[in-house]
Amino acid sequence: MILPPSPASLFDLSTGYWRSCALFAGIELEIFDTIGVDGATEAELAAGLKLPSRSLSLLLEALQALELCEPTDGRWQNSPSALAYLVSGGPAYLGQTILFNAKTYGAWGQLADAVRQAQPPQPHDQFLGRDYEDTRNFVLAMHQRALGVAQVLTPMLPFADRRRLLDLGGGPATYAQMLAAYHPSLEITVVDLGPILEVAAGLHGQSPGMDRVTLRPGDIFADAPGVLEELAATDTPYDAILISGVIHRTEGSQTGSFLERALCCLAPGGMLAVSDLFTGLPEPGPVLPELFSLHMLVTADSGRALEYKGFEKTLRELGQTDLQTIRLPAPLPHSVATSIKPD
Repeated sequence: MILPPSPASLFDLSTGYWRSCALFAGIELEIFDTIGVDGATEAELAAGLKLPSRSLSLLLEALQALELCEPTDGRWQNSPSALAYLVSGGPAYLGQTILFNAKTYGAWGQLADAVRQAQPPQPHDQFLGRDYEDTRNFVLAMHQRALGVAQVLTPMLPFADRRRLLDLGGGPATYAQMLAAYHPSLEITVVDLGPILEVAAGLHGQSPGMDRVTLRPGDIFADAPGVLEELAATDTPYDAILISGVIHRTEGSQTGSFLERALCCLAPGGMLAVSDLFTGLPEPGPVLPELFSLHMLVTADSGRALEYKGFEKTLRELGQTDLQTIRLPAPLPHSVATSIKPD
């Protein structure tokens, strides 16, 4: 008799959100912040956070099971990963990024409806200017995420001989700031929606390189003529374009149309660098691109993770040459496609 396979993996999938919600609650209730470096007793946590002891105890036990904290000699202590990434004020803090995922949890709960109706269950521009607080949280989350990615990506991007970079959809301007600091001769123009750049303007202050970064409000996906045509009409074209975490907002013929308009801003011999999640690459990262496409379905009016070979084909059809692929090291799931505009 052949026994059926174990359903354990299905049960694990169906309760995966339990883990996420425990993590979200730990951050939102400031459990990790209150434990901090020195630790805290359960009574101190209950008093300081004004939480009922029974429900707090249940949450702490769950966070312990998730290896995020543990009791030692009567005091709760953060795990090394919680101390590094979940205590606010630290250089690698990811709480804002994780809580943004919590913000989209409700939309994911309506995934079946989104599939039926082929549209997101909430306004697609909720995080792009419609609601100020949601937009601010989105930009802060992208900034925190970009800080880690940019530390790896900045030295890998071949911009050493470039002088004018156009960062399309640059969001919090995190890449721009770090690239400007890394390349002292590089001038950068960041283009994104006005409400997003309003938040970005307050993030970097006097950070190195920001004196060579210009924030230019504009909708890069607006119908022509738009900001892309305005930038293409300038006397001095850009010799590099960066499109990071943006191309997934296009799909089908939109991708080629957007890239064609963007390339009009690029000087002959200029470099295009596109960083994103792609399908069809070996050894995908921890964020499966196919699941990210569902995230786009429930949060945006269009977009998906693009198939890499199809994306390369689009670049070749647009005349781009010298196509190269840069894979970021694990656990980062991103890949970068670079190409050159022919003379």
